[in-house]
Amino acid sequence: MQTKLPEEGAYETVYSYQSAEEKQKKIRELTAELETTNQRCKVYSANLLAVLRDMEEQKMNLSVKVQNVRLSLKE
Repeated sequence: MQTKLPEEGAYETVYSYQSAEEKQKKIRELTAELETTNQRCKVYSANLLAVLRDMEEQKMNLSVKVQNVRLSLKE
């Protein structure tokens, strides 16, 4: 999912009327959201690596089987 980034300066105009406390609250919310997203990314990365390892293992197993068939056909 791709999110469109706001144009440069958009945050300044949107948040210029907010108090410092409101801005700090928004920063904490966005920081928490970023941390959650980073954790999700780590999980996705770990899952992808596991899938790639499984694929590599399956490839090796198939290679061994193909080699065995080749050897049996030569005999």
